[in-house]
Amino acid sequence: MRDFQRIPIVLGAIEREWRKHPDQRLGLLGVNLLRCHTSVPSENEGRVLFDREDGHLLRWLGAETDDEQCEVEDEPVKRRVSRGPAAHGQHPEAQQDET
Repeated sequence: MRDFQRIPIVLGAIEREWRKHPDQRLGLLGVNLLRCHTSVPSENEGRVLFDREDGHLLRWLGAETDDEQCEVEDEPVKRRVSRGPAAHGQHPEAQQDET
């Protein structure tokens, strides 16, 4: 299971970039980032976006915070982590009370 703590880090970087271009839709923002940082033929853009790891996206967005930079640097090591309930496919915040 991927480290769920990366989610607010990545979303924060996306939000920061999106606020610079508020008229763009989210998909357009992603495609424009891809086009700025790769030379992928347009017919392959969807597949390339699908296959990118979060660290690539943070590099494209320009990792600004320490947490973002750590995600970029540590991503190959952190791709799969084992953290309690999340390691068994259950998000820790989604745990149900057993009463």
